[in-house]
Amino acid sequence: MRRRFPPRRVILLFLGAFLFAMPRLFAADHNDPNAINSIFFQTQANPADLYDLYGFPTDAVGPENVVIALTFASLPDTGVFDTDLLYRILIAPNPRPARQLEEKATLDSYLSYFEAVRRKYFNLNPAEVRVTVDESHHARIQFLRFPGGSYSKVIETNKAEFFELGGHAIKMFVGVEWGVNLVQSSTQFNLSAAGPGDFGQVTTTNTSPFNARLGFAGIDFGPAGRVAIGKENSVHYDVTSYTTDRFNVFGGQGTSTYVAGTDGGASGTGRADRVVNYRNKIFNIIDIGFQGQFRGADANGVGASGQVTILPGVKVGAAFTHTNWPQSTRNAVRGLGENADYAAVGTHINWDFLEVGFVYSHQTSGDMVQVPVGTVNRNVAFDANGEELYVRAGLGPIGIIGGFTNQSPDRRDPLLNPNFKTSYIILGGEWLVVQRAKVYTESKIDLDTVSATGVAGGSVFTIGFRYDFSWQISHK
Repeated sequence: MRRRFPPRRVILLFLGAFLFAMPRLFAADHNDPNAINSIFFQTQANPADLYDLYGFPTDAVGPENVVIALTFASLPDTGVFDTDLLYRILIAPNPRPARQLEEKATLDSYLSYFEAVRRKYFNLNPAEVRVTVDESHHARIQFLRFPGGSYSKVIETNKAEFFELGGHAIKMFVGVEWGVNLVQSSTQFNLSAAGPGDFGQVTTTNTSPFNARLGFAGIDFGPAGRVAIGKENSVHYDVTSYTTDRFNVFGGQGTSTYVAGTDGGASGTGRADRVVNYRNKIFNIIDIGFQGQFRGADANGVGASGQVTILPGVKVGAAFTHTNWPQSTRNAVRGLGENADYAAVGTHINWDFLEVGFVYSHQTSGDMVQVPVGTVNRNVAFDANGEELYVRAGLGPIGIIGGFTNQSPDRRDPLLNPNFKTSYIILGGEWLVVQRAKVYTESKIDLDTVSATGVAGGSVFTIGFRYDFSWQISHK
């Protein structure tokens, strides 16, 4: 009777015989170019052949250091670099996006992971090491976009040399923002959409489809702060932005930001004209800002703001701005006998599911309206106190918005109606279709608004689509 082996034993015996019959093999070190060339012996080596990029920690020059090595073909010869090649390494030491482990994977967890991957790799700006070698065997090494700045030096090849990128990078930046007005209408609800203009020179119609909202240039000194010059968001806006421009359509009257029917450029409270701003963050919890406005010999102004993060996601702030009105403006505006002062205090809470902002403001000689007197419109200045509240509760892509705004003049010219004030509630909702696009509805529910001429306010319902877009151009 013949004995039969199980199938697995036959296979093992076959593999054992095959291995014993094979010639002796050695594993190739992936960091060893000669070993790699022995594998691909049929392929001719090239100076541009890259074998590996590897790194390991070292304490040779201090703690928390890493050696990064690039191995490539030893051509034209060992220790000789090809003068026609650019040797470069890109370094992006960022945390790897990781999907949160959950008992049950959800659509939100996957979307948040994909968004983290998109933010990392679509906005990746890695540091770079470049090396070029000349005929005299001197290498020009460039360190680009490192935290300590960019640096370049010429060194000898095949010789170790140490040097540091000291200090912090100094970066120059330029910002431009344009407004688009594709529809002509005599009715405007959004104060932020107002174009530039001088205090006391109100334009009732805007025929230009484009207007310059912002335009500035500056220098970022890293921990020493940043300085910008041009038309930029004011230090007053640093605090009033807790509520201003948070709504899709309404709001803004209670913060004294966009005053006198303008974008707040002349007053230095909104998109300020001809300013030099300095901003810095201290200890990662204190934000400070200083502003100087230079519109002419008798039309200057100063401002300052301070904000403190008292808890994660909870911030309080205050701002003060003083604006000098030239004599021509005082002559054009009734009751403008002194320069303007603007003050604002507020708080902002920003948690995952809830955002709340509140601002109280006070201004003197800082706003004006037009009142018809016979056949002529007269510009009339007034002082006012204001309050504004913004609340948004979000559940995924759905958001419920609410708040109110109030502006109460406390110095009334005889030409102004004695009941002149602005007061209304804002209610709305929005659905974020994608990250930058949303469908929204927003309603203005009037409380007791009365215009400067005595006309009662009204309630308004709006529905719309909003898409926020921006372009960033980087010159390297």
